[in-house]
Amino acid sequence: MGRYQSIRRLIELWETYEDETGKQVLSHFSVWLPSNINESPGITGGSVLNLMDVGREDKLQLKERIKITQNLQEPMKFLEYITRIARLHDYYLKKFLEELPINSRIEYLFINSIASGGRVKKTDLINAHLTDYTTGMDIIKRLVNNGLLAEMPDTTDRRSKILDSTSQG
Repeated sequence: MGRYQSIRRLIELWETYEDETGKQVLSHFSVWLPSNINESPGITGGSVLNLMDVGREDKLQLKERIKITQNLQEPMKFLEYITRIARLHDYYLKKFLEELPINSRIEYLFINSIASGGRVKKTDLINAHLTDYTTGMDIIKRLVNNGLLAEMPDTTDRRSKILDSTSQG
C-alpha cells in the first residue's frame, strides 16, 4: 500500500463527486464526502477512503444537509466548514497517533514545536498553542513523565522551567 493511498482515494472521490453533481465546489464536496466514504478496517498502514453504497434516503439527507449549509450566513458557513475540516483532521490524526506514545494533537504539537524550535519556557509553549494553562501544564507533565520532554530550570528566571526534547521525543 503506497504512502499516499488515502490522498489518491480522496482525489478519486472528488472525481466521483464531480461526475454525480456536475460541480466543483469544495464546500459542497465537504458535505457530500461523509455520506460517501467509510474506513476500510481490513487494510493495514492507515485508513483508506472507500465509496459506500449510497441509498436513496442517504441522498435525500445529503441534499437536506447541503440546503441547510447553503442557507447559513457567510460567517456561519465559514465556521461550519472550518469545523468539518477540524473534525476530519482530528479523526485522521488520531489514526496517525495510534502507534505512537502520545494521545492527542496538542501533545504532538508540543513535542514538534520543541523539536523544531529548540528549548522553550513552559508558559511560552502553552501560550503559543492557545492552550488553557492547567491543561497545558497537565500535558507537559505527562510528556515529561513519559520521557518525551526534559524539564530543566531556567538560568535567567529561577521561577520558570525550560523544556527540551529528549531522544524519545
